[in-house]
Amino acid sequence: MSEPLSILVVDDEVHARASIRLKIRADRFASSQIDEACDGFDAIEKTNHRRFDIVLTDIRMAGMDGLELIGRIKARQPDTRFLIVSGFNDFDYARTGFRLGVKDYLLKPVREEQLNDQLDSICSEILEAQKEKEVQATLTRTYTVHRYQETQLA
Repeated sequence: MSEPLSILVVDDEVHARASIRLKIRADRFASSQIDEACDGFDAIEKTNHRRFDIVLTDIRMAGMDGLELIGRIKARQPDTRFLIVSGFNDFDYARTGFRLGVKDYLLKPVREEQLNDQLDSICSEILEAQKEKEVQATLTRTYTVHRYQETQLA
């Protein structure tokens, strides 16, 4: 990727945040900027000042659950990708998360391999989206130059 990823880990349990952060593979994501939020409100505050590529969030948190958090971030930062990391195997939460565009619903304690496989997959999606934007920008520039040249010849 052209620049490091920005990752936000949101969980109301300090040990869960630390565990997730430690499981993110250093050889693949060493240049990534990883931040933490202790609940949904803290996460919203952080996203008010910075754009995150990936948000890993718990579902059940006091005040604002992970699904509401995803909806609120997605409304302002539609390109952000989401992973749910929860201790609750709840189909309704998972289904709602997928409707919101969540990449996956991982159960705690999340396995390192599983977490990094999902992060790798999201990185590939982000890279593809960046390439697509670059292609679209090139096509738009080419079209604009072509149209300009046509008007000059007319």
